[in-house]
Amino acid sequence: MLPPAFRLRRKRDFDFVFQKSRVSRANGLTIRARENGLDVSRFGIMVSKKVSKQATKRNRFRRLIREAVRKNLGFIRNGFDIVLIVSPDFRSFTQVQVEERLLKLMRQNLLLRGR
Repeated sequence: MLPPAFRLRRKRDFDFVFQKSRVSRANGLTIRARENGLDVSRFGIMVSKKVSKQATKRNRFRRLIREAVRKNLGFIRNGFDIVLIVSPDFRSFTQVQVEERLLKLMRQNLLLRGR
């Protein structure tokens, strides 16, 4: 579980990221990132009903991504609001594949430090 300080919660926080953000896409996962001027990076995860009609499956995808973020929190640069968007291509990924794709996208967006 991500600590509350690292979570995007309000609609206005998500809207802030969607206004002007850097975007990277790869195999079922999209990252939108924007500088936030804070000492921490905050994360939001979006999984639409297009991915799965069943809430339990959508929640599983959220948990997979949240765990990958939590594991790599020390490598992610501070000062960004990051929204991770899951698309239907994401359904068959394992935890390892999720983590690899997440790190690849973060590298493309220059969100990783020292890795």
